Amino acid sequence: MTSIDEAFIGADTKLHLVASLGAAIIDASDEVAEIAEMGEITLAANIIEFNAFSKAFKEKRVGQKDPGTLDMTLNWVPGDTKHIALKTAFDNKTLIFPSVVWYWGAENARADMSAYIASYAVATPIDGIVTAKIQLALTGPVTIDEVTAVALNY
Repeated sequence: MTSIDEAFIGADTKLHLVASLGAAIIDASDEVAEIAEMGEITLAANIIEFNAFSKAFKEKRVGQKDPGTLDMTLNWVPGDTKHIALKTAFDNKTLIFPSVVWYWGAENARADMSAYIASYAVATPIDGIVTAKIQLALTGPVTIDEVTAVALNY
Protein backbone atom coordinates (compact mmCIF):
# COMPACT_ATOMS: atom_id res chain seq x y z
CA MET A 1 0.00 0.00 0.00
CA THR A 2 1.09 3.55 -0.64
CA SER A 3 -0.08 6.83 0.80
CA ILE A 4 -2.84 8.83 -0.81
CA ASP A 5 -1.19 11.34 -3.14
CA GLU A 6 -4.15 13.23 -4.59
CA ALA A 7 -7.37 14.89 -3.46
CA PHE A 8 -9.95 12.21 -2.67
CA ILE A 9 -13.51 11.73 -1.49
CA GLY A 10 -14.41 10.27 1.88
CA ALA A 11 -17.00 7.72 0.73
CA ASP A 12 -14.73 4.74 1.45
CA THR A 13 -13.70 5.94 4.92
CA LYS A 14 -14.20 3.32 7.60
CA LEU A 15 -14.09 3.35 11.39
CA HIS A 16 -12.74 0.26 13.11
CA LEU A 17 -12.67 -0.60 16.81
CA VAL A 18 -9.42 -2.44 17.51
CA ALA A 19 -8.02 -4.16 20.60
CA SER A 20 -5.38 -1.56 21.49
CA LEU A 21 -3.87 1.67 20.19
CA GLY A 22 -2.57 0.99 16.68
CA ALA A 23 -3.54 -2.71 16.69
CA ALA A 24 -4.03 -4.52 13.42
CA ILE A 25 -7.38 -4.39 11.69
CA ILE A 26 -8.36 -8.03 11.38
CA ASP A 27 -11.45 -8.12 9.19
CA ALA A 28 -14.96 -6.75 8.72
CA SER A 29 -15.85 -7.66 12.32
CA ASP A 30 -13.73 -4.68 13.46
CA GLU A 31 -15.73 -2.20 11.40
CA VAL A 32 -18.43 0.06 12.84
CA ALA A 33 -21.24 -0.20 10.28
CA GLU A 34 -23.67 2.42 9.08
CA ILE A 35 -21.66 5.58 9.73
CA ALA A 36 -23.70 8.40 8.23
CA GLU A 37 -21.42 11.25 9.23
CA MET A 38 -18.02 11.66 10.82
CA GLY A 39 -16.72 14.94 12.16
CA GLU A 40 -13.25 16.42 12.13
CA ILE A 41 -10.18 15.11 13.89
CA THR A 42 -8.85 18.40 15.24
CA LEU A 43 -5.51 18.38 17.02
CA ALA A 44 -4.75 21.54 18.98
CA ALA A 45 -2.22 22.86 21.46
CA ASN A 46 -2.65 25.33 24.29
CA ILE A 47 -0.76 28.53 23.62
CA ILE A 48 0.74 30.25 26.66
CA GLU A 49 1.20 34.00 26.32
CA PHE A 50 3.59 35.93 28.51
CA ASN A 51 5.21 39.31 28.61
CA ALA A 52 8.11 41.07 30.27
CA PHE A 53 8.80 44.76 30.86
CA SER A 54 12.00 44.60 28.82
CA LYS A 55 10.33 43.24 25.65
CA ALA A 56 8.38 45.13 23.00
CA PHE A 57 6.20 42.14 22.05
CA LYS A 58 4.33 39.44 23.91
CA GLU A 59 5.84 36.02 23.52
CA LYS A 60 4.15 32.68 23.16
CA ARG A 61 5.03 29.11 23.99
CA VAL A 62 3.27 25.88 23.12
CA GLY A 63 1.74 24.08 26.11
CA GLN A 64 -0.05 20.76 26.34
CA LYS A 65 -1.63 19.27 23.25
CA ASP A 66 -5.34 18.47 23.24
CA PRO A 67 -6.62 15.75 20.90
CA GLY A 68 -10.17 17.13 21.18
CA THR A 69 -13.30 15.20 20.27
CA LEU A 70 -14.64 13.28 17.31
CA ASP A 71 -18.37 13.42 16.61
CA MET A 72 -20.16 10.85 14.51
CA THR A 73 -23.67 9.91 13.50
CA LEU A 74 -24.62 6.29 12.92
CA ASN A 75 -27.70 4.97 11.18
CA TRP A 76 -28.65 3.19 14.39
CA VAL A 77 -28.83 -0.61 14.23
CA PRO A 78 -29.50 -1.63 17.85
CA GLY A 79 -28.61 -5.30 17.23
CA ASP A 80 -25.24 -4.56 15.55
CA THR A 81 -22.34 -5.81 17.70
CA LYS A 82 -20.22 -2.65 17.26
CA HIS A 83 -23.20 -0.37 17.98
CA ILE A 84 -23.78 -2.40 21.15
CA ALA A 85 -20.04 -2.14 21.98
CA LEU A 86 -20.13 1.66 21.70
CA LYS A 87 -23.17 1.92 24.03
CA THR A 88 -21.56 -0.54 26.47
CA ALA A 89 -18.32 1.49 26.44
CA PHE A 90 -20.38 4.57 27.33
CA ASP A 91 -22.24 2.75 30.12
CA ASN A 92 -19.06 1.27 31.61
CA LYS A 93 -16.78 4.28 31.05
CA THR A 94 -14.46 2.00 29.07
CA LEU A 95 -11.52 3.22 27.00
CA ILE A 96 -11.88 2.26 23.33
CA PHE A 97 -9.41 2.31 20.43
CA PRO A 98 -10.96 3.69 17.24
CA SER A 99 -9.04 3.60 13.99
CA VAL A 100 -10.17 5.74 11.06
CA VAL A 101 -8.98 4.50 7.68
CA TRP A 102 -9.32 6.56 4.52
CA TYR A 103 -9.28 4.25 1.50
CA TRP A 104 -8.69 5.56 -2.02
CA GLY A 105 -8.15 2.73 -4.47
CA ALA A 106 -4.89 0.98 -3.57
CA GLU A 107 -3.83 3.93 -1.42
CA ASN A 108 -4.85 4.67 2.15
CA ALA A 109 -4.13 6.59 5.34
CA ARG A 110 -4.98 5.75 8.95
CA ALA A 111 -5.54 7.62 12.22
CA ASP A 112 -5.33 5.76 15.53
CA MET A 113 -6.62 7.11 18.83
CA SER A 114 -7.80 6.26 22.34
CA ALA A 115 -11.17 7.58 23.44
CA TYR A 116 -14.02 7.52 25.90
CA ILE A 117 -17.62 7.90 24.80
CA ALA A 118 -18.53 11.37 26.08
CA SER A 119 -22.13 11.28 24.89
CA TYR A 120 -24.52 8.83 23.28
CA ALA A 121 -27.89 10.01 21.96
CA VAL A 122 -30.57 8.34 19.85
CA ALA A 123 -32.52 10.66 17.55
CA THR A 124 -35.93 9.54 16.30
CA PRO A 125 -37.27 11.77 13.52
CA ILE A 126 -40.87 11.26 12.45
CA ASP A 127 -39.93 10.97 8.79
CA GLY A 128 -36.33 9.83 8.68
CA ILE A 129 -33.72 7.31 9.76
CA VAL A 130 -33.23 6.72 13.49
CA THR A 131 -29.65 7.69 14.32
CA ALA A 132 -27.21 7.42 17.19
CA LYS A 133 -25.13 10.55 17.73
CA ILE A 134 -21.89 9.74 19.50
CA GLN A 135 -19.12 12.00 20.73
CA LEU A 136 -15.71 10.48 21.37
CA ALA A 137 -13.51 12.31 23.89
CA LEU A 138 -10.03 11.59 22.57
CA THR A 139 -7.29 11.08 25.12
CA GLY A 140 -3.55 10.83 24.58
CA PRO A 141 -1.83 11.05 21.22
CA VAL A 142 -3.56 10.69 17.86
CA THR A 143 -1.31 9.21 15.22
CA ILE A 144 -1.97 9.85 11.55
CA ASP A 145 -0.04 7.44 9.36
CA GLU A 146 -0.09 8.47 5.74
CA VAL A 147 1.67 5.35 4.51
CA THR A 148 -0.06 2.27 5.83
CA ALA A 149 -0.45 -1.35 4.93
CA VAL A 150 -4.17 -1.58 5.61
CA ALA A 151 -5.93 -3.55 2.90
CA LEU A 152 -9.66 -3.40 2.30
CA ASN A 153 -9.80 -7.18 2.22
CA TYR A 154 -13.43 -7.90 3.00
